[in-house]
Amino acid sequence: LNALGGARTLALGLEARTGIGGAPGQAVSGNQVTDYRASLTFRQPYVLDRRLSYALQPSVRRRDDEIEQSDQAEVSNTLLFAQDPLQTAALSLTGRSRDLSRGQGLRLIDGALFEPVPTPTIPPSLKATTGVLGVDVTWGQLDAPLQPTRGFILRPSASVAGGDVTYGRGRLAATVLRPLKERVGLVARLTAGALGPLGATDADSVRAYVLLRDQLFYAGGTSDVRGWAATRLGPKTIAVTPPVTGGAANDPTAVTSPGDVNYVGIGGRAKVSGSLQLNLPLPLGPQWGAHAFLDGGRVWSPSAVPSE
Repeated sequence: LNALGGARTLALGLEARTGIGGAPGQAVSGNQVTDYRASLTFRQPYVLDRRLSYALQPSVRRRDDEIEQSDQAEVSNTLLFAQDPLQTAALSLTGRSRDLSRGQGLRLIDGALFEPVPTPTIPPSLKATTGVLGVDVTWGQLDAPLQPTRGFILRPSASVAGGDVTYGRGRLAATVLRPLKERVGLVARLTAGALGPLGATDADSVRAYVLLRDQLFYAGGTSDVRGWAATRLGPKTIAVTPPVTGGAANDPTAVTSPGDVNYVGIGGRAKVSGSLQLNLPLPLGPQWGAHAFLDGGRVWSPSAVPSE
């Protein structure tokens, strides 16, 4: 939508994980896992210079999943400098409010012992407001925008948060492409990141874990370490999915099928992953090809929540 003219844009975004067709009892509430998000983005181009633009994005989220029930409201302000699509820098300031008052706390089961642990509970009045200052940079050169064979892309980012939970977070993603011969090439990728609590924030406390959960690092999935499901490479726990009663932790003796037991990634404060991929042609035409790849990664320094 061209809002107010002058190439200003207004965009509405909606995401919904409805839980329809999912196994019952997965969420903390005992219902199906749900996750709803809505955002509105206003973009103002040409802020003093044609290479500068500004974006304002308020958003809301309501979540009821294997680990928490929460409501979140967020307002993000971003100033973007774009020399070209692969030479950009963004400075952002985000205000975030989390409310777990309606939730029943965390429901985690010790994956090593396969027994219910004393359920870490969130105080009924838990609400947290956090301000996050972040910088994201993209720097790269490619020989073609759609099907590149030579070049590199670097994406460093850093953020620091203050308020009810404080932390510093850094991440670097790098990709290098090299041709070996016609339609044969090599692609190498590396991702590394770390998060450290600041001030009085204790990353091993139940309260800090749930507030830091979305900032922790995860691995696995088709865009990361292939062969692992998303978030499953690294620290994880076991969630038993028969319906809970009265908010109590699930009882492993109630398991009636393998589908009642699921791994849930809990994330970690540090991550490194890499990939080496060989692109090969297929004799079916220039648009056909095959990939041989080797992926690996590690996520560590998890929260101590599952053993509490």
